[in-house]
Amino acid sequence: MARMSRVGSNESKRLSAPLFLKLVTPQLIAGRPRKLAPAKRSVFVLSTGRTGTVFLAGLLDQVSSVISAHEPKPSRVLNAWTTAYLEDKVSDKFMAAVLANKRRRLAATNKDIYIEMNNFIAGFAEAASEVFENASVIHIVRDPRDFITSLTNRGDDEGIRKFFNKYVPHWAYVPRGVKKRNLDAFSRAAYRWVAINQCLSDWGKRNPDRYHFFKFEDILDHKDPHKIDPVLEAIGLTKKQIKELNYTPEPHYQKVKFSLIDRPIDASNTSSRQAMAKWRDWRDNDKKRVAEICGPLMKQYGYGGEPEWLAAL
Repeated sequence: MARMSRVGSNESKRLSAPLFLKLVTPQLIAGRPRKLAPAKRSVFVLSTGRTGTVFLAGLLDQVSSVISAHEPKPSRVLNAWTTAYLEDKVSDKFMAAVLANKRRRLAATNKDIYIEMNNFIAGFAEAASEVFENASVIHIVRDPRDFITSLTNRGDDEGIRKFFNKYVPHWAYVPRGVKKRNLDAFSRAAYRWVAINQCLSDWGKRNPDRYHFFKFEDILDHKDPHKIDPVLEAIGLTKKQIKELNYTPEPHYQKVKFSLIDRPIDASNTSSRQAMAKWRDWRDNDKKRVAEICGPLMKQYGYGGEPEWLAAL
């Protein structure tokens, strides 16, 4: 199995940033990044993606004391920085300078909370705590088997996305010792799941007072939308604010103009076809692939204990 980067890396040996990323981000702030305070507190909801943040954004849009930002521009380029960071090619100091530069237009307000929900900046947890005043992180993790299915069915291995994932530097995470062009969407998603969640879990261990962990399956339930209330409380909403929320808001994605690369297969930001079956219908070889790549972290988060899963391994 390929060795994952970032964990246990030596800061003094890492490059400041790869040349490619310096070229696409020419206006970096020199020296120590300035502090940003768009609100009294800042909260970052970070994950692999496909974790229900569109629904969360629809709720937070209703709260007047909150600045709610779901994947604000620029975000896509920051995914390349996240990938390079996970691959041990960017220092924490450089990441902080990048984030400060890309969010420099945020003006100070008298709002209570600035909250950014953005899977593209999953590698910026340390940088966010350096750049933003009173910053905390909410880490949402989803069963890797469902994440892989969701990401694949969204078209991650089709058309222009496939080209970018295979050929554009730092677009898709690749562990050390693995050739990017040899990865299919299945393995690529599995490696991404491990790298991002391990990075965020490690940050949480170092900063327990500023870290909140939630499992997607515990907070997203169409039959009981109030299961997301603990996340809202962790963000800092009062009980009164939560009680006043409309849990069937206008879908947040209707307000978003997707780029060609980010555009979902259908307008609802969900899978419009089942190109890939649910994990219970996977071939045993695919189940073993996920267990090999994700197994230890799956066990840590409480996934993979089903008898039918264990019987296939």
